[in-house]
Amino acid sequence: PDARVAFLSVADQQTVDIAAALRRDLKVLIVDEPTASLTPSEVSNLFRVMRELRDGGVAIIFIGHRLEEIMQISDRITVLRDGKLVRTLLTDDTNEDELIRLMIGRDIDSLIHRAVTHVGETLLEVKELSCSGHFADVSLEVRRGEIVGIGGLVGSGRSELLETIFGARSKVGGRVLLGGTPNDSISESVAGGMGLVPEDRGRYGLILLSSVLNNISASNLDLTSWWDIRRPRREVFNAGEIVTNLRIKVSSLRQPAGELSGGNQQRVSLGKWLVRDLDVLLVDEPTRGVDIGSKLEIHGLLRKFADAGKAVLMVSSDMRELLEVPDRILVMREGRLAGEIPGGDATEEAVMRLASGAAA
Repeated sequence: PDARVAFLSVADQQTVDIAAALRRDLKVLIVDEPTASLTPSEVSNLFRVMRELRDGGVAIIFIGHRLEEIMQISDRITVLRDGKLVRTLLTDDTNEDELIRLMIGRDIDSLIHRAVTHVGETLLEVKELSCSGHFADVSLEVRRGEIVGIGGLVGSGRSELLETIFGARSKVGGRVLLGGTPNDSISESVAGGMGLVPEDRGRYGLILLSSVLNNISASNLDLTSWWDIRRPRREVFNAGEIVTNLRIKVSSLRQPAGELSGGNQQRVSLGKWLVRDLDVLLVDEPTRGVDIGSKLEIHGLLRKFADAGKAVLMVSSDMRELLEVPDRILVMREGRLAGEIPGGDATEEAVMRLASGAAA
């Protein structure tokens, strides 16, 4: 109980926030993206509590982007687009395809179809990597041209694994090889062509009070400077290309990153690495808290990155995302690698059995 909330994971912070709201004698409860960092079992428990509140007379407004969850928990659905009311429907009278059309204003394929990709040599190799208190003896490899997903329950060590691979956490054993070369620090990761998009973009991925221009430039000063002197024109050019190519909605490059929507913030967090010629991209919860249109575009960006002969290692708590995007899925349980599932054979049941230990 005395733990500092600031030092908790995003998922645990979310749980504390929900618990604090549930302590009061409620009449109306408004929840905004309460499941963004929760695993399916935690979502199920939250929904159980919400149904009990509803049955007890509490009115609940549930704001979310995961359509399957909205369909599961709601009685009525109101769709907003660009700040305007589009339509209100009874949940029993609609489906996910109709909601997607209303949300983005056009028909769209909601699934990422895996193409048969050419998988090349190993770009990232992890051998018996351990981080004290978080995970132990994890070995994996990511090859050129593929997206590898990592699933597991909150606390299984997924995020810590990515941070240790990148060099943001100290390892107590094992090795990380980037293109066959030992990698032990953030500077070596960046120099070797590896970037990390963290789970908590507001705290670790972006400088929210600073401009979009500065956020994109901050990770690439070595590319845009000349004899350690910044070149503003080069920074503006690079940032402008990223904003255009990733379709980031900004009023100008000088707009503070904190004023952007969640989807546009995530594009900036991802785009600042795309200025560099990366070979490996580590992405933690790539679409947490973003709308369905942005989610599909981010999935497309990751697939395009892999198809260009690069490699992606992706952590996700979104089961649909985990099943649809990666070519292979690694599942962690209690700090250890519990198993691997080929993308084409992956099911929610298979992932959860490994994550919970039911398959052991």
